[in-house]
Amino acid sequence: MVCALAQTISGAGLAYMGTSSTVKLISYLLAISVFYCVYNAWYYAAIQKDISKHKYWAMRLVGYLQTIALQRVCMVVLIISHRTGWLGLYPVYDDDDAATMQKIFEDSFATCYPIGMMLTEWYLAGYYGWTE
Repeated sequence: MVCALAQTISGAGLAYMGTSSTVKLISYLLAISVFYCVYNAWYYAAIQKDISKHKYWAMRLVGYLQTIALQRVCMVVLIISHRTGWLGLYPVYDDDDAATMQKIFEDSFATCYPIGMMLTEWYLAGYYGWTE
């Protein structure tokens, strides 16, 4: 939990120092989500001694923290989309394309957050048998 908090605080701090409003908003939302999960995981383990609820919140926390790793996957998909023209999301590829690459970075950040949340929630629903 300490590492999750350190990672979240440093990530939000890096976003704060950046210029992209998209990255800032997504980072702040992710930080709020992580803090909420850390609090609940700690509360149910340390205060309530309810290990099943602690496990639920800890699993959610781990899933939410995978969002940052998922950004790399989203970025690769968007770069391939840009280079090949697939999906028509970005203008035709050009070697001097710094503005488009910045947009791809922001889009990958905005894409990974909801995908990470959905995958985590789907996994938890299946794990706890809530999909029937």
